[in-house]
This record gives sequence, C-alpha cells and structure tokens, in this order.
Amino acid sequence: MNNRKKFIIRNKLIIIFFVLFTVYISYTLYNQNIKFDELKKEELFYDNNIKNSNKKIEEINEEIKQSESLDAIEKIAREKLNMVKPNEIIYIIQDSEKKEDNK
Repeated sequence: MNNRKKFIIRNKLIIIFFVLFTVYISYTLYNQNIKFDELKKEELFYDNNIKNSNKKIEEINEEIKQSESLDAIEKIAREKLNMVKPNEIIYIIQDSEKKEDNK
C-alpha cells in the first residue's frame, strides 16, 4: 500500500507540474504574440515614414537640379527680387479692388 500511495502522489505531482508548465508556456506565447503584433505595427509606421522621407528627398533633389539651371535662377531673381534686364520696362497692373481702396 505504501508504494501505491507514493506512486499516486508522484503521478499527481507530475500532472501538476505539466499543467503548470503548459499554463506558463501558453501565457508566454500569448504575450509574445501581443508583442509581435505591436512590433509589426511599429515596423509599418516606420516603413511609411521612411517612404515619405525618401519621397521628400527626391523632391528636394529635383528642386536642387532645377534651381541650378540659368532659367530657374532668372525666374527667382525676377519674381522674388524684382530684378529686371537692362532697358526692360515693367508694367504693373493693379486690381480694381486696390484702386477702390486707394480712393
């Protein structure tokens, strides 16, 4: 009888151990799955940021290439700095609203 009780107790301990081990593994896998999903979302966020940044870099590089041409330099000088060529006459057309405001 004594051996039988030891056998039953040992089997119960083994079953309890495996149940606890299974619960621990399940809990760990669940937490890892949640963390994995969070990291995937973060990866998508950063991938989108990288794509947007690369697009901006390409646009800026294109602007730099265009601004190096003489036509672009002349356009900027005329529009922003109000520069004119020698012997060139500039006509400024005022809006009718501005004329009414001046009266």
